[in-house]
Amino acid sequence: MDRVVIIPVYNQLNLVQRCIQSVKAKTPGLKLIIVDDASPDDYTAAWLQENAGPLEYRLVRHDKSCGFSKSANDGIDYALDNYEFNCLCVLNSDTEIVTEDWFEQVENAILSGPLIGVAGVMSNNAGLQTVNREKYLKNIRIKPVVNCDIVHGFCLFLSLKLLQVNRHYNHEVFPNYASDYDFCMESLKKGFSNIVVGGVYVDHFGRASGIKDARKVANELFDKKWGHLFKIANSKTTMAMSWLKWDKGRKSC
Repeated sequence: MDRVVIIPVYNQLNLVQRCIQSVKAKTPGLKLIIVDDASPDDYTAAWLQENAGPLEYRLVRHDKSCGFSKSANDGIDYALDNYEFNCLCVLNSDTEIVTEDWFEQVENAILSGPLIGVAGVMSNNAGLQTVNREKYLKNIRIKPVVNCDIVHGFCLFLSLKLLQVNRHYNHEVFPNYASDYDFCMESLKKGFSNIVVGGVYVDHFGRASGIKDARKVANELFDKKWGHLFKIANSKTTMAMSWLKWDKGRKSC
């Protein structure tokens, strides 16, 4: 089966290059899809076009910026039409893979459950999945897979079974923010379980968006849609993450 990774891109070429390099180095059987959301930086656009062949990735380019969610959806559509896979990963371009068998571990965890929809991993910068990098990596091999209703979208695995009933991010309502949590809630609504794979760690460098108003609007729309159901799911996620972060010496990672 193919191992599909979708990377939506908007400028920040230096981070994009690091991300691509790490994914290619640590993902055998990789089918890489880069979705350029009309990067205004001409150098980024040119580099992505010139290296699609040499670096063996499929490049999808928007004529105008449509946002992260639409970029992810276009990558998902291409993957469903062209590849055979058990799950795919939508990966932020400002990340770097650390765990060697990252994809294999998550794929195996998804296949081990009867109906897993969304899966995530641990990081230095990922909401409730955030840990101290140095401390966590020392004990990462003993970290389990835990049920986790809400999964941060910086590195989001989606199972084929879920995509067959919920194909897309809701890009019309959540073009950039909150679409990951919305996908998790839709997964739960359709009877799936979501997980975090404790044995996988990915660096997330984060980015200053500078669009606080857009984030606020997205959060308000999300709260209106899910309300108390999200609060319950988030509370369960907080408990799961606290347990996962606990090390053998009874110190939080």
